[in-house]
Amino acid sequence: MSRSPERVAAVVPIRSWTTGKSRLDLSDADREAVSRAFALDVVDVLLAGVDAVLVVSSDEDVRASLDQCVLLDDPGTGLNDAVAAGCKQAVADGADRVVVVPSDLPCLTADALTEVLRLAEEHVHSFCTDADGDGTTLVVSREPLELVTSYGVGSAGAHRAAGLVPLPAPAAARRDVDTVTHLREAEALGVGPRTKNLLDVLSTSSRTVSSPQ
Repeated sequence: MSRSPERVAAVVPIRSWTTGKSRLDLSDADREAVSRAFALDVVDVLLAGVDAVLVVSSDEDVRASLDQCVLLDDPGTGLNDAVAAGCKQAVADGADRVVVVPSDLPCLTADALTEVLRLAEEHVHSFCTDADGDGTTLVVSREPLELVTSYGVGSAGAHRAAGLVPLPAPAAARRDVDTVTHLREAEALGVGPRTKNLLDVLSTSSRTVSSPQ
């Protein structure tokens, strides 16, 4: 008897639209709007590309905006614990493989996601370095209950040291956004529709901040 196709679940931890991204030099309202647009674009790609999307968040606005996903309360003890909780729930729901996806990847496309999952097929645990080379974007695991992530400063080195395999991922899966410079680089690569529409509005109203010279 042939094995049924594996089920892939995405885990997306989102604390809230209003926390984090302090280095993104925009007003509080614009930073919140950008964070929300990023996440909605990411989730749209995931909903079309994997079997289930689990969003780990206790924020009511986040949960109301993403009610088409499986929603799981954030344990409140940090990003890596939120990832672990999402992986545990994904396995309980029948997932064979998990991809952890940060919500600040506005360039992520269906093709880039498919390529990352293909590259990860031969590895138990693997990851994508961010565009700057020292951080981490996606993490993929065939043994989600054994996965321990190290998101944070220097996470790429920590993941390598823990035995996760770095993947030659496409740029669309690596450009996370923490600064206005990153945002400009993301725009040049191409961003999702919600992000593009929002940035067009902010640019028209002259509310964006120019990249440092």
